[in-house]
Amino acid sequence: LHLIAFKLFGFVPVAICPTVQKSIAEYYNMPIEKIPCINNGIDRTMFKYVNEEKKDDHLRIVATGGFRPVKNHVLMIRAFDLFFKKYPYSELVILGDGEMRKNIEEAIENYNLHEKVILKGNVSNVAEELNKSDIYIMSSDFEGLSLAIAEAMSCGLPVVTTASGGTVDIVKDGINGFVTSVGDAEALAESLYKLAVNKDLRKQMAEKSLELAENFDIVKTVKQYEELFEGKR
Repeated sequence: LHLIAFKLFGFVPVAICPTVQKSIAEYYNMPIEKIPCINNGIDRTMFKYVNEEKKDDHLRIVATGGFRPVKNHVLMIRAFDLFFKKYPYSELVILGDGEMRKNIEEAIENYNLHEKVILKGNVSNVAEELNKSDIYIMSSDFEGLSLAIAEAMSCGLPVVTTASGGTVDIVKDGINGFVTSVGDAEALAESLYKLAVNKDLRKQMAEKSLELAENFDIVKTVKQYEELFEGKR
């Protein structure tokens, strides 16, 4: 039905990032230039950087998102365990809830991390939690364009993530974070360690995250959709 709509009736598929744009072009055999790309947008008046005073001797890593299989939080726990063995002055705070909670709790128990991995559940002060943290981590097997990562960047966090779909369009490896292979706990742990031991690198990547987050401002997204509806894109 989508193919008929696109090919015969002039429906326009909108890609939320270049990776999705490419996949639409390949899947529906469409010229990529016929597929407008408009980033997902976030409210940057809500998710904004606050210069919180942070402890130099303690690292706070944060993750957000529903506890669903595709998010692979168990991989995250494994990566944190590997990292924690090298850098014990740290904690992992995970915001969210869902069907995989029991699996995540079992992984925390298996690695004896119950005092170092904190499951906060669903919270209303996500921006505040992000601003209290030093690094954002995502371990998904697949993503479109992650609003969660964009929100973390808008709060001035460097990002460690798997190369899951559109994450490669928002996190620039070595620039505002590190991008690792999907399913690679060792690479996630090593990326965390690189940031943990180098405060200057964290600061540099945090500043770049803030700069890149401007591309995902909901105000820009709305304007681009307006232009699309007016036939200007």
